[in-house]
Amino acid sequence: MFEELFTRRGIIARYRTAPLHDERLRYLMHCAQGGAKQNTLCAIAAHQVNVVHFLQLRQGERVSQTRIEAAAARWSLPGGRRCSRPARADASQRFLGHTVRWLRFVDMLEEPDATRPAHADEVAVFAAWMRKERGWSEATVLGLLQHDQLLLRVARRMGCCAGLDRDRRH
Repeated sequence: MFEELFTRRGIIARYRTAPLHDERLRYLMHCAQGGAKQNTLCAIAAHQVNVVHFLQLRQGERVSQTRIEAAAARWSLPGGRRCSRPARADASQRFLGHTVRWLRFVDMLEEPDATRPAHADEVAVFAAWMRKERGWSEATVLGLLQHDQLLLRVARRMGCCAGLDRDRRH
């Protein structure tokens, strides 16, 4: 694959000997099969090698979004990508996007945990109360829970979820 993208032996050798060869190659082939053009594949390959070196990635390591953003910031600086000028914002975004998609593809991206909504426990208790005590259908309960203001009004009337108003003001 690298021979198809690059012509100079030195560049091909750099791409072949960089860490995570199989992971990088597998993603490039996936992109090529998806219809990516040669210039896009060259950019992805360059970004892969840069991020491997910036983050000193090794087999099986998982990488956080924060580390990727730090690598993108270093890459964007003058000299970071073998250029004396800083990278343009759109180039930095491409670097970041290519890196995140590649690491997600090879299951090396440390995905952030889904944050639990504030008052999830109180809302669950209230939903259970609506089902059990009021006998409301699941569709009605879900419909009401989607309407914040109605939920607040009812919670105030019931006296449950007392912290709900306080946190809403902040």
